Amino acid sequence: MSRKVLLLDDFEHDNITKYETNHSFVTSYHLSISKNFAKTGKNSLKISYHFGEWLKGNGAMYVLFKENIASSRRPVKFGLWVYGDGKSPWLRAVFMDGNGERKTVNLTKANIDWVGWRYVDAAIDQSWELPIKLEQIYAVETDKKLQGDASYSGEIYFDQLRFVYIDDEDLIGPIFTEVFPKEERVYQQTFTFSTKVVDDMSGVDPESIFVKVNGQRVPHHYCHKTGLISYPFKQVDERVLHLVVTARDYAGNLSLPPIDKKLKVDVSPDIEPPKVTNITPTENVITYSNKPRITFNVIDEKSGVDKKDIIVRLDGEKLEVKYDKRSGWCYTFPTKKLLDGEHVFTITVKDRAGNRLDPIKRKINVQDIANEVEDTFSICVIPDTHCAQYAELLLKTVVRESAPIVIHMGDMVEEAKEEEFQRMKKNIHLLDDKKLLTVAGNHEAFQGNLDLYQHYFGSPTFHMEMNNTLIVVLNSAFEQSISQSDSTQFHYLNDVLAQTTAKNIVIATHVPTKDHYGTAHSLVDEDAKKLEQIVRDFKYQNQHVQIMVLFGHLHVLQTWKDEAQTHYIITGNGAKKGYVSHQNGNLLGYGVLSVTPNGMNYQFKPLLASVDIKVAPLKVNKRTRHLLQVYGYVNVLQSNYSVDLTNLDSIYKKWTSSDPNVITINDQGVIFGKERGTARIQVEVNGKKADVMIEVE
Repeated sequence: MSRKVLLLDDFEHDNITKYETNHSFVTSYHLSISKNFAKTGKNSLKISYHFGEWLKGNGAMYVLFKENIASSRRPVKFGLWVYGDGKSPWLRAVFMDGNGERKTVNLTKANIDWVGWRYVDAAIDQSWELPIKLEQIYAVETDKKLQGDASYSGEIYFDQLRFVYIDDEDLIGPIFTEVFPKEERVYQQTFTFSTKVVDDMSGVDPESIFVKVNGQRVPHHYCHKTGLISYPFKQVDERVLHLVVTARDYAGNLSLPPIDKKLKVDVSPDIEPPKVTNITPTENVITYSNKPRITFNVIDEKSGVDKKDIIVRLDGEKLEVKYDKRSGWCYTFPTKKLLDGEHVFTITVKDRAGNRLDPIKRKINVQDIANEVEDTFSICVIPDTHCAQYAELLLKTVVRESAPIVIHMGDMVEEAKEEEFQRMKKNIHLLDDKKLLTVAGNHEAFQGNLDLYQHYFGSPTFHMEMNNTLIVVLNSAFEQSISQSDSTQFHYLNDVLAQTTAKNIVIATHVPTKDHYGTAHSLVDEDAKKLEQIVRDFKYQNQHVQIMVLFGHLHVLQTWKDEAQTHYIITGNGAKKGYVSHQNGNLLGYGVLSVTPNGMNYQFKPLLASVDIKVAPLKVNKRTRHLLQVYGYVNVLQSNYSVDLTNLDSIYKKWTSSDPNVITINDQGVIFGKERGTARIQVEVNGKKADVMIEVE
């Protein structure tokens, strides 16, 4: 019988020199072989850390494996035991496949929120080439408020690292989700506590479920079908309730973490008005849409807010507001086009207790971009740049294109510091009179908010219609999620699509729906499916409409179509760093989206120092065909590499023959020898040329 697992490391060797650290981001951590805790045997690997010397970026702390820990047999999962301290960072693992491609998986969905030993695992994509090697495990803290805090310290232990070939062993206990109340305060005397409990393998043992309130077990209700656990509180006095919920599965695994939550019951009078935040458009940024989306977030923890009591007026006219009471996000936009110039909107909100917020008044400066374009026009598309050097390089390059509009696909900045935004804003002058539209990326939200982005660049969610083309920009800057970034956006997308008569539709958001390279750079599954479903349904009902969905984030040039013939495009790389090999499309450059009344076309223009025709047969037989390969060479700033451009269809390659009577060549670079003689074959890629003489025998 084939073995079920391959043990990669149990740390019983007592040799810490088998591991390396990477202190590029956090220097205040170190590794040791520990005898304090072990899941099996005597030893485990210990990571000790504090964030006093968190230098830059995310707080990433790496364990690099120096030995070749690989499997030539295809595993279904990678797993290990982790001893948590209840607060340590999110865990990921990086593998190297047989093609030399790095693959990243999440071992935890969020930070380590348990204390004690817990088994964690991640599925291995079955398309990865063998052998698969474990390269590193790293813990990454994303809460920037902890940067530089030496008092925030912790310890994590690893044991029993393994590849799993047959996944039939239940090692993970039940998991609690959808806990309600979500917050730590409750403003009612009567309410119902609830949570869902799931266990994917052996199942939850109902007899093992314990619900305790202030140390006393209470009779709960459990629904086998839905997994919902509930307990009603009736006429509770104003006090603190300590809830603890535990469960086991039929294999005996305990839920880690349990629910351990304190609720403060507050029934004092509500005298505070609602709070309104994240208001866009911002007054100091020009709005290029003639139907600007007015967005804001309303929170009133005590008594709550009803939709009817949220009122937005634009130039005195009341607009219909869409409101998600779960998240507080609201939006509206005018049904009639606004004229260029200054407009005023006001927001008034009242909570259920009658507390009214003083009216919020904001100005919008509209400059309709539709006035700038003809029926046929182009849009330059700049992928992630991350730093000023690369942004300036691409801005200076695209200004030469005859395109009135430039879209930056997000990650204009690296750490979302004000000086980065200021420099990017200043660099807009490099575009002359072109109009810059921006997409909010995760690095714009690097400090945990989009405050600076909105101050300098305006709304992260908007739409505009020009002639026969609709552009919709969605915010996916937080948690690789459109819903987490603003929960009303899918409703908004449906709303805009239902009203448009455009024949060309461009939808742009930072994070792609798919990551075919296993680097964990894609939307959360639910959001990816939702976006694709909305687009697919609309396309099926409007076959005459062409739709392109543009992404950044992955730093790669890749295109695909779904069954409805919608084009999905990851728009390339505008930065030094990348996540896949150059040969797989990690290529520096920019895109040009050409728009006509008859459709759209996306073409990528690499920033090349030169091109070369390789593997070209200098002599060919008459009436035979041969594919010529063209290589591009990038050598600018810190980018220096070569790429085979032959099969990158989004890159236009102009092939010509000096004598078509001797040799013809098609757009794919395939030559055909017609008659004896010689001809010079030339290729041109984004202004760079190469040629070769070929003889037909």
